[in-house]
Amino acid sequence: MIERVDAAEAAAVLAAAFLDDPVLTYLVRPRDVRLVLGALCLEGIAEGVRVDGRLAAASVWLPPGAHPSSLRQLPSWARLAARNPRAIPRLLRAGRTLDALHPDEPHWFLSLLGVLPELQGTGLGSALVRPGLERAAGHVVHLDTGRPENVPWYRRFGFEVTAEVQAVPGAPPSWGMRRNGVDR
Repeated sequence: MIERVDAAEAAAVLAAAFLDDPVLTYLVRPRDVRLVLGALCLEGIAEGVRVDGRLAAASVWLPPGAHPSSLRQLPSWARLAARNPRAIPRLLRAGRTLDALHPDEPHWFLSLLGVLPELQGTGLGSALVRPGLERAAGHVVHLDTGRPENVPWYRRFGFEVTAEVQAVPGAPPSWGMRRNGVDR
């Protein structure tokens, strides 16, 4: 059953899922992944699925018109700057590159989706994507991914690649993907 979850709990699951993400780990050290994802989890609708009482999968969706607030994320970015000052310019540049992939029209944004590594492939990710797409009915949905194996997985839900970019020079590729608005 899907439920709303708090940012810290979602960030813990997402950090485990993204610990080997090629783009994120190019931008920051592995020990900083949770801090970055924690900042991103402060925005939008954080949802999760529990298995045996423990959060096993999480997603973060931003509705049309929502934009991450730098002020809410400032404490996380300040901690990151103290731990790894060189990561901040890379993250800012990557953010600008990936933000440019968003469609111009109002859209939902699947900001983050992750499943604990030992439970990947069990349907938990799909269980989070489907209700998000139902909620977004009639609107375009955008996401980006830095994992090539995710591209065909998202295509199963009607997403198509709109762009392939490097978030920063030398980084592994990222793909912008779009699903046109589908009525329920």
